[in-house]
This record gives sequence, C-alpha cells and structure tokens, in this order.
Amino acid sequence: MENLGQLINSVVKLPGLNRSFIPSLRTLRRHKPEIDRFFTSLLEPEQTYSGFRVSLVFAVKYVAYILFGLTDLRGLEVDIWGNGVEIGKLDMTRFAFRFLEHKEHKISRKLSSAQSDKAVFTFAIFRGHDSRFILENNIGCSVLGKQETGRLYQQTEQLNQMGIKLTYSGDQPFLLRLIMGISKDDSNEFTSKIPLYVGRNDSHKPFSTDLVTKIRTKLPTPFIVNIPKQSLAFISDIRCV
Repeated sequence: MENLGQLINSVVKLPGLNRSFIPSLRTLRRHKPEIDRFFTSLLEPEQTYSGFRVSLVFAVKYVAYILFGLTDLRGLEVDIWGNGVEIGKLDMTRFAFRFLEHKEHKISRKLSSAQSDKAVFTFAIFRGHDSRFILENNIGCSVLGKQETGRLYQQTEQLNQMGIKLTYSGDQPFLLRLIMGISKDDSNEFTSKIPLYVGRNDSHKPFSTDLVTKIRTKLPTPFIVNIPKQSLAFISDIRCV
C-alpha cells in the first residue's frame, strides 16, 4: 500500500487533477477486501507452476465492456501476444491480448485507440524464459499428450466459439514453441515453419525480416499448412499465426 500511496501522490500533481478526483489511501484500504473479492470472482486468478494467470475469457469480456461498452463480441478481433522479458534482472514470460481494428466491425473507430502498444492487457505472467517447458507447465496441457486439456487451448477455443476472431503474434522462436513445440535450439533448423504473413490477396507465405530495413521479406521455402497437433492454443486457421 505504501507504493500505492506514492503513486497517488504523483498522480494528483498532474495538471488539472486534485485529490477530489482520487480516492484517499484510507478509502482504498477500507475497500481493499471488497476489491479483492471482486477481482477474484470476476477474473478467477490462479497460481501456476512458476507464476500467475487469470481467466482470458472473462478478461476479454471485461475489457470489451469497460472500454467499448460491448456485450456482443461476435466479429471482434483479438490478438494473443506473448514474449519473454526481463523484470528485475529475472527472466519472465508474459501473455497479453489486444483488440484489433476491423473495418467491418461496427465499433472500429473506438477500437483504433487500442492499437497503441500501451493498450495491451496481460492475463498471464510467470518466471522463466519462454521455453516450451515453461509454456507447457504454466498454460499448457494438464494431461500429458492431450493439448485440448490445456488452459490456454480451452480458453482460446471458447473465445472462438463466442464468435471472436483470434490471431497469435510474437517473435519467431516464441511462436515456434507455442504452436510447433520446437525448442530454442531447433528453431533455426525449421525455417519452413516460421510465422505466416497474410498478404493483400489473402495469400499466406512464410516471411523473414530484413535486419536493416525491418521490412518483411518472403522466403522461397515450403511451409506446413496443416494445424499442428502439438499447439498449446486453439487454431481454426493456420493463417491466424
């Protein structure tokens, strides 16, 4: 709570704000049990093998309603994004989601504000580099060899059944581990299985990135179009990766 008090003090110093807009630390302490109960009942927090996660389904519903007033999520495009980060000199892996703008969606103008890299919402974070072992033990299958028992697989499948269009993003090694089950050491040997790029003509091709220009470049290599059985996330179309 001490850090929260420092945060409040820094916020009220912003132009146009004063303490009448921000609850006092005493008020927050008094309501903390109620806030904790609300958070627990709504987002179903769980401790994982080396971290923490909340319900992706309820998190998407909550953010969609609070930010955009949405109750009908059919046709909404949600991107599941993950990466390895260093926090406090410790290797961590985080999963987040963000809403993507779609011209045909009735609230596309409202969604445009969610294209910022700040408009991402973390639903899982755990200690350890984003290896396949860490992914499997924190968001993967609970029954060995049965991917459909996994937490992320079940929740992304549920979002798909609700009519939400899902995509998955991250760097090449991360997606290889998440979708293909390939370790870091093997990733350089599988250039034919790298993430796919959907072009204007709706064609999907493997791509690389130019080291200087950072522009995506096509690779003249074959690639697998079948959905991998070892994927830790539900995929209805390989082009969503």
